[in-house]
Amino acid sequence: MIAGIEILNNHISDDHVTDWRLIRGLFLNAVYGGRVDNDFDLRVLGEYLNKAFNAECESKISLMSYLSPPSNTINSVMTQVNNVKDVDDPDMFGLPADVEKNILRFKTLELVSQLKLMQSSLDVNVNKEEIANTL
Repeated sequence: MIAGIEILNNHISDDHVTDWRLIRGLFLNAVYGGRVDNDFDLRVLGEYLNKAFNAECESKISLMSYLSPPSNTINSVMTQVNNVKDVDDPDMFGLPADVEKNILRFKTLELVSQLKLMQSSLDVNVNKEEIANTL
């Protein structure tokens, strides 16, 4: 988090146009990218960075005050980290508000499909009630 804050502090100012491509590149390759070993996850990270760090985010309400702890002490940074919500706001990731319902619906359909597959693979001579009782 401190490295990210330093990147933003060093490259965002009112004096010049912010090079968002440079900032995204630093985050993608230097800060987080070295820790991501899956190509798909790296692409997802890139998309999140594109959404979070662009010319439009300058107009968002005090991005820097949200990201920057009051001081550079470990206690200040830990307080900032501990204040991050445990549950992500779907809108922050460009997802619909009811995304949880959609995920649950998808998982339910997948489970029903697997149960139907299991049922079809059972021997027709097997008593289904006996199987249910043994479960």
